[in-house]
Amino acid sequence: MALTFAATLMGAACVAHFGLQYNFLYQPAIFLTLTLSIQLVLLTWWLAYLAPRLSPLRRFPLASQGPWWKTFLLEPTPTDLQRFMDETPNDGLIRYFGVFHGERLLLTKPQATKDIMLLQPYNYNKIPVSKKLIGQLTGRGLLVVDQDEHKRQRKSLNPAFKFKYIKNLFPRFWFHATQLVQSLEKEIDMTNRERSAKLPMVDVDGWMMRATLDIMAATGFGVKVNAIQAPDSALAKLIPLSNSTSPQASFYRLLGFLLPEWVYLRVPIARRYELDQVVKALRDATMPLIQSKKAEFSKQKSLDPEAEDGDNKSTSRDFAETDVIATLLRFPQQLSDKELLAQSMSILLAGQDTTSVATTWALYLMAHHPQIQSRLRQEVRTSLPSPARTDGSVDASLVESLPYLAAICSETLRLFPPAPILRREVVKAGTTILDEHIPVGTQVITSIWGTHRTRHIWGPDVLAFKPERFLRYTEDGKAKFDSHGGLQGEAATYCLLPFGAGVRSCIGERFARGEFAILLAALVGNFEWTLIDPKAKFGEDVKVNFGLLLKPDGGLFLHASKVEGW
Repeated sequence: MALTFAATLMGAACVAHFGLQYNFLYQPAIFLTLTLSIQLVLLTWWLAYLAPRLSPLRRFPLASQGPWWKTFLLEPTPTDLQRFMDETPNDGLIRYFGVFHGERLLLTKPQATKDIMLLQPYNYNKIPVSKKLIGQLTGRGLLVVDQDEHKRQRKSLNPAFKFKYIKNLFPRFWFHATQLVQSLEKEIDMTNRERSAKLPMVDVDGWMMRATLDIMAATGFGVKVNAIQAPDSALAKLIPLSNSTSPQASFYRLLGFLLPEWVYLRVPIARRYELDQVVKALRDATMPLIQSKKAEFSKQKSLDPEAEDGDNKSTSRDFAETDVIATLLRFPQQLSDKELLAQSMSILLAGQDTTSVATTWALYLMAHHPQIQSRLRQEVRTSLPSPARTDGSVDASLVESLPYLAAICSETLRLFPPAPILRREVVKAGTTILDEHIPVGTQVITSIWGTHRTRHIWGPDVLAFKPERFLRYTEDGKAKFDSHGGLQGEAATYCLLPFGAGVRSCIGERFARGEFAILLAALVGNFEWTLIDPKAKFGEDVKVNFGLLLKPDGGLFLHASKVEGW
């Protein structure tokens, strides 16, 4: 895009100077006006007409998108990509156009997804605009870096995300879940006293944002935010701004497509200053903790990152009050303080909002399916202690012994994957997908939303909420959780992708699944969730906001009432 912009600008200047005989030195205003006007025409002609007809990708089937002038400033949404997959005859690759008529290749077969995620993962980088948007908040953490730097950081972080350490955080997840339940009970009781004739209405999205903020900050890098009980605290008010879907935030994201990074990060508008405030607040809260923990652990014997599970001489009690970054510091360190700060920011950005929206969508689904909600409540109450018990504790083995809870979580992530699209850019010559040569600079897209809603993969009831997809029954009728949803072979790995796959998959998947399951168990175990409008039809009563994450547009409000007897 930058090369095209420069070439058309130079061509327009030549037309203005040599063709129309205007000189910049004597008539600068007229010269500049003509040059920019001519460039706009040349740029539009190139992008909309000539470039698509010369493209090496023209051999692939083209999705139907309507006239270019209606889509020139729009990036197709996940529902658009789902339509392309359903309507366009293809052999695994579909060509379509994105913002500024940029070409994209949409992958539609599991083998194609395998090619980019497993067989040639480092032939691709994250697209530049994603690195701008995310890197502005996280710095050069795992979510942003590519190639050898990604391999190095991933190798350094892997030990701290082993399940034998993550499982020790489950009791802390439960502690924060009980705090959430108790605070919700107080609000519901207060509302009942004020409006006894109506059921209390809960801002589900807002509460989940605060709860996951507390969990991620405390168990991710050791910062106490206390957003559940003190929503007006500085960090509690600032951090949610990082994922704002306001018009100002959307406009600033659009600038990311247009401007080089060094300009984008210095644009003097309110949204940029707002994000700078978020970054500064997190840095000021996190860096002193990193430095103090680093000094403390430097006096202790390091753990061996290559050791088998039983080889390191430490117990779960050693990690019971720790967090991911503190666990990481127990190993020989290859990350600087600046890199550790970037990983802390990455943990928050990748984990807080994703788990929040997953839990929000799960409660939406529970409200639409009261029988499923009742069955889950029965399973939870049979196996887990009440949040009201001060001596109750929940560990990983207990949570993972609940098959219906796991099935509901997986079916929620199938229908509403928090990150619905995976975008990559080819950076190495000789890259192939399905034995087709793909030029350097091509954007390739995996539509997780579309893949999860494809009929030939999931069957004719693909749009229905059916946790039973993820259950199998033994001969004695006992339910067992099936993490693949009945899929076999490559489809089991590359057609269910809420956390990606391969070496660039989400490093914190087990963390996120545990946090999600515990929050949902506590909330459904304690409350009954019902729709504001009982006549509302599933899928039609909420508009989906396809921003960086898949969120209910304008939030989600449900009725909640305490269910006694737990």
